Amino acid sequence: MGRRVGVGRLAMLLLSPSVLVLLLVIGYPIVSALRLSFIKSTEGIDPNTGLITRTSSFSLDNYTNIFKGESGDLFWNAFWNTTTFTVVTVAIETVVGICMALIMNNAFRGRGLVRASILVPWAIPTAISGLLWRWIFTAQGVANDVLHAHVLWTTEGIQSWLAVVIADTWKTAPFIGLLVLAGLQIIPAEVYEAAKMDGATPWVTFWRITLPLVKPALVVAVLFRMLDVLRMFDLPFVLIGRGKSSTDTLSILAYNEMDNLHFGPAAAYATVLFLYVAIVAYVFVRLLGADIVGRGVGGEDQVSQTTPAAAVATAPVARNAAIGGGQRRRRRGASWLYYVGIAAIVVYCLAPFYWMVVSALRRPNDQFSNAPLPMPLSLKNLEAAFSSTNGFGRALLNSVIVAGATTVVTLVLGISAAYALARLDFRGKGFLLSVIIATSMFPGIAVVVPIRQLFVNINWINTYQAMVLPSLSFALPLSIWLLTAFFRQMPFELEEAAQIDGCTPSQAFRRIILPIAAPGVFTTAILVFISAWNEFIIAVSVVNKSEYKTANVIVSQFTGQYQFDQPFGTQMAAGVVVTIPLVIAVLLFQRRIVEGLTAGGVK
Repeated sequence: MGRRVGVGRLAMLLLSPSVLVLLLVIGYPIVSALRLSFIKSTEGIDPNTGLITRTSSFSLDNYTNIFKGESGDLFWNAFWNTTTFTVVTVAIETVVGICMALIMNNAFRGRGLVRASILVPWAIPTAISGLLWRWIFTAQGVANDVLHAHVLWTTEGIQSWLAVVIADTWKTAPFIGLLVLAGLQIIPAEVYEAAKMDGATPWVTFWRITLPLVKPALVVAVLFRMLDVLRMFDLPFVLIGRGKSSTDTLSILAYNEMDNLHFGPAAAYATVLFLYVAIVAYVFVRLLGADIVGRGVGGEDQVSQTTPAAAVATAPVARNAAIGGGQRRRRRGASWLYYVGIAAIVVYCLAPFYWMVVSALRRPNDQFSNAPLPMPLSLKNLEAAFSSTNGFGRALLNSVIVAGATTVVTLVLGISAAYALARLDFRGKGFLLSVIIATSMFPGIAVVVPIRQLFVNINWINTYQAMVLPSLSFALPLSIWLLTAFFRQMPFELEEAAQIDGCTPSQAFRRIILPIAAPGVFTTAILVFISAWNEFIIAVSVVNKSEYKTANVIVSQFTGQYQFDQPFGTQMAAGVVVTIPLVIAVLLFQRRIVEGLTAGGVK
């Protein structure tokens, strides 16, 4: 009994900092957003001073106005866009991802190249991806050149909706492919051999064996993609722009209200979106069996093997297979069509990025040339990107500071919390882990609206802490999730042996567990840094001075010789600079990154 009390106190000590931070960056914004959503502000003229006055009162008008008049039209249009984007893009990404996984589910030469190539779209910041596809879809762009058409992709209409679907599918279908691949790699070869002996055709084998066995990986992948698309902001915001009825989402609608300092209506939109996301998550978990946290045998709490990196602890063979090790299935006498599929995956993933590099290396006068090679080569766009008028160099430094600080703070807090959840036996840890994971699903706009009002009141707008603190809302749950799985893979006998030698639990953690878990900590650091580096909605909401803007924001706001020109060549050069560090990290640490991303699909 005394030992359990001691362990409980240690768990409380280790978990308290993370819980307090999550209450601050997620709990407070959610409660504050609810409060703001019931406050109606009215403006008037003071008859004595002639100054504009603002009064506030408790009211349901922010919610009732959503469903009527012009506001109702905007809401239902954004709701329709959000829903259709979710259904269509996730459906297409699932089909494309499964096809990718089936093609890659064999050993072949160049496997490392394919693995690295499918990580490139994922690594490119969404805002930069939006700029890239805006350039591809411009009236004189390569898309119209290939189609021999003149489609105004970024103007109002169904074509702009389709442009967002294409861009989102390109970026995230490989992610689903990786998760499904992890599930495929642990299906025993004997199952397929038995099916073949029974005379099953490839189509029957897929529907009766492959799909049911890979379902846990697929359901979780689809769930996370649906939640991501429901919260979509960066891509349509940068690719098409806001105020377009064909692509405005609920997040963009809430941002527009917040940008006009209408915090009450903005909070109401954010709350409705939060409820929408929560309902979808509940349906998947309850009806479709999406196992996010998981239960062990007999109901024992454990980190689900369907969560990211959890299979590192429970299925090392599958992990090694997914990242290129372990037992590989070799395809004898593979037809040329198979290798065409491999080539198609590489081209699909790398062609848009290649076009970004080519566009960056053209002369400014050749900006609208669609030749496949930049002849002659020029660094003028790169020089323009780093010109003093753009402030790109300072923005890069800001991104390093914000992403670096977010990563350091996240690891300091996440390591101790994950250790407590993975290695200590105390009541309620399964429920606590469920809550922490659930916080990562909150819409970014639901956090940003009340946080921005708070930062305005305490003069934190245009500061680094205004970007770092809200970033913990997604970075900290991610790190706790991943690190918990990494800590659980280590035998509990390590601590038992240390305690026999006289070590306290804290000493065993510092001297034994933490050094052994260093690879997992490093993997988590990479994933958190990339997530923080790619962040956009927070930075664009709480900073309006150029000296504090991050690279993603500053690049999206580049202007040309004339104010309304869009210097695509300069933006592509800056986009390459922003993306290259992430691509290099992908190439150098692809095994660890794939380990962290794909292991979540294994059960």
